[in-house]
Amino acid sequence: MLSELKWMDLMKTKMMKMMKMIKMIKEEADGQSVDKLLALSIVKVESNFNPNAVSVSNALGLMQLKMDTAVKDVYVLTYLKDTLPPSEILFDPRVNVRLGVAYLYLIQNRFFREITDKKSLEYCTIAAYNAGAGTVLRTFHKDKGEAVKIINAIGSDEVLKRLTGEMDSMQGRRYVQKVLDAKKYFRATEK
Repeated sequence: MLSELKWMDLMKTKMMKMMKMIKMIKEEADGQSVDKLLALSIVKVESNFNPNAVSVSNALGLMQLKMDTAVKDVYVLTYLKDTLPPSEILFDPRVNVRLGVAYLYLIQNRFFREITDKKSLEYCTIAAYNAGAGTVLRTFHKDKGEAVKIINAIGSDEVLKRLTGEMDSMQGRRYVQKVLDAKKYFRATEK
């Protein structure tokens, strides 16, 4: 059994590691023009800040990434290399966050660049991080261009309502709300 002093030292060490990790996530998000609270919230929901997290679908690290097409695209853009490293590199917190934040940037600035409302863009980005951009767009219309027009025509409250109530991915529906709840928490703690 740990003595009280050892327990306090252990907790202090854990808190210091967490603070360093939060600082690194915020810096990476700021450096890539991504909302730092969004990045923090996604890390919280995806891995609860565990850099060694592995999901049942073999997603790895803080932002639960897999070496699939999206991460390959982001890796090539971020590191300007054609060949991918072994997936174990995703356990490196800095690499994982750099790629995860770059993926958020890609979602916002490539897949959803025509969404004009900031809140609607955020909601769609959160949903796409989990369920994919195509699933998000199909929630509004089978044609991508028409989907974006609909998203831009309706208010952000209606976008959120459709994503959490009509999106094909049940997991994605819950995910959007979990990330928004985490973001609310981080916003409150920043004050």
